[in-house]
Amino acid sequence: MTNATDRAFDWIAGTWATTAPIPAPTNTTATIVPVDVSVLLDRSGSMQGLEGDVVGGINGFLADQRNGEGGCTVTLAQFDSEAPFEVLASALPIDQVVDLTADQYRPRGATPLLDAIGALLDDAERRLGEGPANGTVDPVVVVFTDGLENASRRVTRDELFSRIARLRDAGWTFVFLGANQDSYLEAGRLGFSDANTQNFRGDSYGMRTASGDVSKGLTAMRRKVGHERLLHKLDYFDGQKDAERDDDTR
Repeated sequence: MTNATDRAFDWIAGTWATTAPIPAPTNTTATIVPVDVSVLLDRSGSMQGLEGDVVGGINGFLADQRNGEGGCTVTLAQFDSEAPFEVLASALPIDQVVDLTADQYRPRGATPLLDAIGALLDDAERRLGEGPANGTVDPVVVVFTDGLENASRRVTRDELFSRIARLRDAGWTFVFLGANQDSYLEAGRLGFSDANTQNFRGDSYGMRTASGDVSKGLTAMRRKVGHERLLHKLDYFDGQKDAERDDDTR
């Protein structure tokens, strides 16, 4: 049977003629779209004992991104029940973001996760609008948490799910990393996809590996353009979830 992608019928000659395969569309003029990444850190009391690993992991992430391709602005925030949303860096170019310190990251209190994510999205939407601004920026939201929601007062789970679904449809990328829980269940209830979710062990190795996975994902995203960028947003870790290799919850 004739393969229409390889041959075409010449109606004048009355014969089949071989044609070159049609190449996949390419965009040779595509430019690297900058990313705007918002990172939310759980600073609740259950993170006690991991302070140094959180600080080291986040600072390693920042160091990696300072050497990445394409533009990158960073918002870094943390949360607990005493300070439900504390911004440490607000939409700064990556080379202007200072390292996190042990004095800034002191675990305490409970886990108002819903309120904190809601506040982070309030901040991001005020700056960026509902979706990527005419292809000039790609928003990325990353959440690190080691505990279940237990202290929110402002935002409900259903409200947050609907909001994240709307922003994902508008082109935003959402990434969830959780310890001491079924992250896939909890993240899914908030609107995060399985591909962009990862479990990690709540210990030194887990936190540092999870931070490294986030950094590798963002580094890869920043150098991709066009269709490759779109595919990466759907599978942020490119199927490589190193922090899960020693975690028995997935």
